[in-house]
Amino acid sequence: MAHNFDDTMTLGTVVRQLRENKGISQENLADLIGVEQSWVSRLESDKLDPPLSKIDLLAKALDVKRSELFGIAERSLTIKVESIVTENTHSIGLLNGVNHMGNFEEDRKSYKEHIADLKTQIDDMRKILEKLLK
Repeated sequence: MAHNFDDTMTLGTVVRQLRENKGISQENLADLIGVEQSWVSRLESDKLDPPLSKIDLLAKALDVKRSELFGIAERSLTIKVESIVTENTHSIGLLNGVNHMGNFEEDRKSYKEHIADLKTQIDDMRKILEKLLK
């Protein structure tokens, strides 16, 4: 059964909604996917990005197509990357103008590496999603 999720809904919000619609607790969902209840709580609060293997288990446990959850997870990561880029663009611009003061160069490098890592995760998820939808 296809679900119509709002484009602004995060993966955590969708998981919470699906779980509550099924009438199961966080503890029950945690047992079904082999994690602690606190993991489900952090996921539903958008404080963690689950690995792809857990997204697959979540889809099975919540009776939803994998492609739907992968798509939502991809959108959530894209939103996070855009947020990080937006938040840090100004800082990175300032840091580029600073020569060798404190740890600014290390911070700038760390921001760029973090953004690159998130973009890689999005690309990986996009490839998996494309394979699933074929």
